[in-house]
Amino acid sequence: MKTPFVIRPMTEDDLEQLFRIRQIAFFDSTDPTDPLIIEHHLKMLPYRYGCFIDGELASTATWWPYNVMFYGEKRRAAGLASVSTAVAHRRKGCVAALLSDGLVRAREEKLAWSFEHPFDPRYYARFGWETVRNGNLFRVPTEHLFTRISSHTTMRQVDPDDENNRARFAEIHAAFATPYNFMMTRDDGLRDTWEMFFHGAIWQENHRVNVFLGEHAYAILQMQRGPEGQVVDVIDYAYDAPAGRQELFNLLGQFHGQSQFIDILLPSDDPLTMDWCTFAAKHPNSLQARIVDVIEALQMTRPEQAVSFTLDVEDTFCDWNNGVFEVDASPTGTAARATTKRADIELGVGTLARILSGSLDVYNAVRCGLVGGDEGAIKALGSLATHACHLPTADYF
Repeated sequence: MKTPFVIRPMTEDDLEQLFRIRQIAFFDSTDPTDPLIIEHHLKMLPYRYGCFIDGELASTATWWPYNVMFYGEKRRAAGLASVSTAVAHRRKGCVAALLSDGLVRAREEKLAWSFEHPFDPRYYARFGWETVRNGNLFRVPTEHLFTRISSHTTMRQVDPDDENNRARFAEIHAAFATPYNFMMTRDDGLRDTWEMFFHGAIWQENHRVNVFLGEHAYAILQMQRGPEGQVVDVIDYAYDAPAGRQELFNLLGQFHGQSQFIDILLPSDDPLTMDWCTFAAKHPNSLQARIVDVIEALQMTRPEQAVSFTLDVEDTFCDWNNGVFEVDASPTGTAARATTKRADIELGVGTLARILSGSLDVYNAVRCGLVGGDEGAIKALGSLATHACHLPTADYF
């Protein structure tokens, strides 16, 4: 007999049950009676949904809209977070029901993409989310960085609360984000990202936050001491011109002799990712993306030349994405529609997400057996991916 689920927005009356679930699911040791904790959860209530069984909260998920860059334009997306289930109700299908409900609502709101940071990418892959994050977190010896500096640093430590400084941070970040897919714009109104960096407990953790600003770059650093020595952790950075990139490395090179290592996340298209491949590198918190609506996602692309093709998409979780779609794309806009025409290409919705995001080359997908079809149409599909995918560590939500 199928378990009767009731899915609804959560209310203040549900907070006590929510705290009990979070204590086990996330090892959450925060005090649920702390006024600041209560205030935070009350603020998030409009975005929290619960799956209830016989009136008891069985599972919960947070769906909050936020802004990301996608092919040079600001787009609204559905962020999925804080998915958790009471131990007594696990493996009953609660999460699947919550995810299905959330994706239906996201589609109704014309949100083409959904993103989440998984505890295990394999779990969410069953529901159509695929890892798209490109980039590596490098632990680089400061001695190596010292050889790359061209001069003393022109970046200066600044007051992060100064309004002019904050305005400049935002300008530099906006320019840095534009060439990449899925970078957060940090103006969604649900949280003040800059305030979190400079004053939020999430970043402090007994380590001082140091903010530097140059003509074309900024950097937010933490000094940490670990078993390997002192580490300068680059929490966040951006530059709005090639000179800004050099400004950044000139700054980091100055820590040679004081610190042993620099921790920094580089976009996948930065040439240093090849130069630094000999250093211990690790993937930071991964980002998974899901196409909510294939037509909407396709219509966000802007290839450099006009192309037309049809593709057959398989989506086992969102039936509205199943079928053949006709695409007419150009630098001025892309049109996509369902069609009864024969498909030129066949692929799954997760593979399509990776290709459109810029995190999977279409020819690599072909070699791995993830894409099949007409060679010309496959080339046309690949031409839609004109931007790389990048998400800074600081944009973890």
